[in-house]
Amino acid sequence: MDEPLSNLDAQLRSDTRSQIVQLQKQLQVTTIYVTHDQIEAMTMGDRIVVLNKGDIQQIDTPLNIYRKPANLFVAGFMGSPPMNFLAVNVDSNAYLSGESLMKAIAIRDLPIKEIGGNLPFALGFRPEDLQPATAETAHISGTVELVEALGSETIVLLKLQDAEIRARVSADTGLEHHWKIGDQSFWRFDLNKLYAFDRQSGVTLHHPYPLTSSSLTRE
Repeated sequence: MDEPLSNLDAQLRSDTRSQIVQLQKQLQVTTIYVTHDQIEAMTMGDRIVVLNKGDIQQIDTPLNIYRKPANLFVAGFMGSPPMNFLAVNVDSNAYLSGESLMKAIAIRDLPIKEIGGNLPFALGFRPEDLQPATAETAHISGTVELVEALGSETIVLLKLQDAEIRARVSADTGLEHHWKIGDQSFWRFDLNKLYAFDRQSGVTLHHPYPLTSSSLTRE
């Protein structure tokens, strides 16, 4: 199937997606389904093959593709909004520093402590793993460029020193803080949910979830 639902409106696409899954399970027929729609891939696939310019980046279950991306491309491709990235370094004193970080973070306090010193890499974190903070407790600070109130959740687009990132919070948190465009806001990481990627090759150096025997990746 080559993007069979691409010309349908949102409601019909959702209904037809469910019908295809039910029919496929009923017939027990192996099906190759080509799509650019992440929701279709995540909800319909038993295993997903992520391609970039014709090259296989990763083959895995939908949950592993999201939680254990093989490289920078997969991490930035899967997720809506996608994963955020900051350019950082681990200095010779084992502290994490970067242009957008408000203060250096001791690498020993992070799950990425096995990464060696003097190594430039990309720090990755999902929008849902950012939380509002005070100036004293924040890891990053940015200018609010857009606030999207989606009912069940709020997406905040932030401009940092060297990057644009997105945070996803609950609707109640959005109402509590009432961000406006142009506001300066402070945010903290969930230090247990940080990813690290080699800046040159893009290969994942660390992800916060344990490996499982079901994982199959190709680089």
